[in-house]
Order: sequence, then C-alpha cells, then structure tokens
Amino acid sequence: MHGREGLSADATLRKALNDAEAFMTLRFKLPPGGDVPPITAARRMGLSLDAFRDALPELVARGFPQADETTGNFDLDAIDVWRRTRNLHLFPDSLDLSGFPLRSPATTPDVNEVIRQKIIAGLTPARNP
Repeated sequence: MHGREGLSADATLRKALNDAEAFMTLRFKLPPGGDVPPITAARRMGLSLDAFRDALPELVARGFPQADETTGNFDLDAIDVWRRTRNLHLFPDSLDLSGFPLRSPATTPDVNEVIRQKIIAGLTPARNP
C-alpha cells in the first residue's frame, strides 16, 4: 500500500479534509461541558477552526462567551446557554435562569473578598455546640 494506491488515498483524504462540506460530515466526539480549546468550541458551533476565528469578533459582539484570559479555553456550558438564548421561544423551560438573578456591579461581591472570607472560614476552628 506504499505504491500509487497509498498516494491516491492520501490525496483523497487531504482533499476531503480541505473541503468544507466534507469537514461538516466528519463526526467528532465532544465533551459534555467544561473548558475546552478553541478547536472544540469551533466544533460545538459547527465551524472549522479558521471559520470560528473569523466569526469570533462578531459572535462576541452578540454576547458569545469569551475565552478565558489565562488559558484561552472556552466554556462549553456557557456556549450552549448562549446558543439556546438565541431562540428562547423554542426552549422556554430549559433555561429557567430565575435561580441566578442578575446583580448590578454595585452589589456584586469583590472576588478577592469572597476568597478571603472562605479562607478565613476554613482556618477558623469549628465550634462544638
């Protein structure tokens, strides 16, 4: 298979991978959630990595979840919520966000203070009643 057949198969595979329509027919196993690299976020959106990068500024302008500043990874759960909120009339019960009311910036706790309080609580010995 190292002769002409191998070269022909390689050329066919290369052509298929470069063909956008063929790309969309490939099946990918995506994780159910969590932080993932850009290629996985692109696949969740049904795009090639290049198409995802091209569309990202417009997607972010429309509220698409941005990549983590440190890792550059995307939150698949947030992407799924964003996708469904585009068509709330189709998913009225699946996105009950009433348990997560929006907070104004003035009432949102400072992350550093929250962490400090949790550390203090963890270092404080438990009281015996």
